Amino acid sequence: MPLGFDDDHERFMRLFLAHEPEILRGVLVFDGAVMAVAAAGNGGFPHQLTAGTAARFSPDQPQPTKIDFRLERFVRRLPRDAGIEIADHDFPFNRPTVEEAAVFPVAQPIVVDGAVADWSGDGRFRGERGAGRFLEGRMRYDAEYLYVAAQIGDPAPMRNVVDPATDGEFGWRGGGLQIRVAADPALGWPVNANAAPYYQMRELPVDAAHIAQATNPALAHLTLWHFASAAQNCLHIAYGMDLHDAVVNPPGYRGAFRQDADGSGYTLEYAIPWNLLNAPRAPRPGDTLAMSWTVHWSGEGGRLWQGQWVEIGNAAEPLRIYTWERAATWGRAVFH
Repeated sequence: MPLGFDDDHERFMRLFLAHEPEILRGVLVFDGAVMAVAAAGNGGFPHQLTAGTAARFSPDQPQPTKIDFRLERFVRRLPRDAGIEIADHDFPFNRPTVEEAAVFPVAQPIVVDGAVADWSGDGRFRGERGAGRFLEGRMRYDAEYLYVAAQIGDPAPMRNVVDPATDGEFGWRGGGLQIRVAADPALGWPVNANAAPYYQMRELPVDAAHIAQATNPALAHLTLWHFASAAQNCLHIAYGMDLHDAVVNPPGYRGAFRQDADGSGYTLEYAIPWNLLNAPRAPRPGDTLAMSWTVHWSGEGGRLWQGQWVEIGNAAEPLRIYTWERAATWGRAVFH
């Protein structure tokens, strides 16, 4: 463990590592052939993988699932990107500068092309981490979509090599934007819902009401990233604080990325249907939804996480809680 992490973080890492064996594993064959045999008692037949093929394996499935053969999923050059330096015990937390973001109705049709010339400056918010890293965001809405636009300062822009076909849940590692939103106005603000590690790390009891709050499908976690290897603008969505029913690149959304001409960052623009967020209806003027934005940065290779910045946050919540584990840390999106 890096120095400077407190007991809660050490407990979290032990819990994470305890679950690590459950993560699905894959094999990519560069040369020759590999014979894969299911674990004893699983009932699977031997399966041969030849050069230029790849497959993913799961403990509960006797036969592998074929996946795309993509070399960029593995480190192909040495030395690899340098890791991040833990300068103090507050990393990676920051105090958001914005608690409430204004969301305005669409005034004219929005073309999702990665250019924001058709957006006014209304509702713009900004946070800076320094060293050329910043986040500037805006939002709009209509009866069908939540529109988001972000200008992101990034020394290594649009390098993300996380493949949505195999590792969509980890899209943030290569750089991009995560948005968390409680899409049902009836949930109010702040939203009382926590992920299982929140209770585990603090040794708190959990009852049926806590579980119902945590598994509410109107709590949506979105990851937006540009898969550089295929020039693909991706969207991963999971629901509830337990991140259930996750989908990758579902039909209906539109997304675009555009790199700055000077290479200092990029702009992204997305239109996300309300039905993908499990919203019972489109927001109306006066509605408030709990929401938080997190921008992630990566290294030159687009695979090694280099830190984050959170904006739109609840100032009353302690800093040292991750937004994915406690919805009460999310700020407010107020619809006009």
